[in-house]
Amino acid sequence: MQGARALCIGLAAAVMLAGCASPARWKAPRSSAPASAPASPLVVSDASAPPAAAEPPPAVGRLAIVQSAAPARLEFRDETLGDLRTPRSALGERATKGAAYGATPGVMLVGMSMGNPGAVLVGGAAAIVGVAVGAVTGTIVGGVEDAVNRSSIPSEKINLYTPRLRAAGSDLVLGPLALRDCVAEQLGPARAAAQVNIADAAEAPDFLLLAQQGFSHVLTLDEIELAFVREAGGDAREDRQERFAVTVVSRYRVHELGDSPRVVHTGSARHGSSALRLDRWAAEQAREVHELAARGCPLLAEQIGADLSARFSLAGN
Repeated sequence: MQGARALCIGLAAAVMLAGCASPARWKAPRSSAPASAPASPLVVSDASAPPAAAEPPPAVGRLAIVQSAAPARLEFRDETLGDLRTPRSALGERATKGAAYGATPGVMLVGMSMGNPGAVLVGGAAAIVGVAVGAVTGTIVGGVEDAVNRSSIPSEKINLYTPRLRAAGSDLVLGPLALRDCVAEQLGPARAAAQVNIADAAEAPDFLLLAQQGFSHVLTLDEIELAFVREAGGDAREDRQERFAVTVVSRYRVHELGDSPRVVHTGSARHGSSALRLDRWAAEQAREVHELAARGCPLLAEQIGADLSARFSLAGN
């Protein structure tokens, strides 16, 4: 009986092995889903949407360049005191800050103790005392600081040197390197022409006459400014008092001519220097300032020309 069972098991195993060894008898199950169409090749277009048309810059025909004949304006500044010729006082500022700082602990105590009448009274009293003590302390500190700062102002030298420094800076107004000529050269004769100076920045050019001469726009070069800014640091106290960096600033406006001339653009150009002692700036009839003006004229004109070319379509572009 056991022999017959073993024979049956052996035959079943042989049948299974035969089926696995014969690939022709196995077929992959057929899917009932319909065959899909062959994939189309991917087509990439290099055509992009045309950019939105940018609005063209305003057109400028012939440009008249008119410069204010006012002498260069000088400023002597300090970061702490502002204008060194009329310095602001630190007394009031220090007193106000001292009062605020003195009152802070008491005010905080009041806020933290709401609902506790005793603590509120203590906090209010502390705030009042703090205001008084802080104001007195701030006034003392401000007075000391004020005295130290004001004692370091080279006011006598500023008053002594101002005329020659202003005369040297006015090279950009009245000298052979007048800024109007540098700008006209920068823009080229096909675009611009320098005109006579006007009396000062507040006086308007004769727009009607310029329009009759064929100009469509006028560039007015306003007052030239020389800003002497005192250097914060220095090895010696005298250096801290008297070392100044100078920045030449030119502000300008573009006027559109017509029945009613109007300003269509304002801008400024600037050129700076390294710091020198004030007496060095004034030495040899302010030779250093003359040289700064000579270097600055083409550089300021280049900035102005680049600004106008970026904002307007100038004649000859």
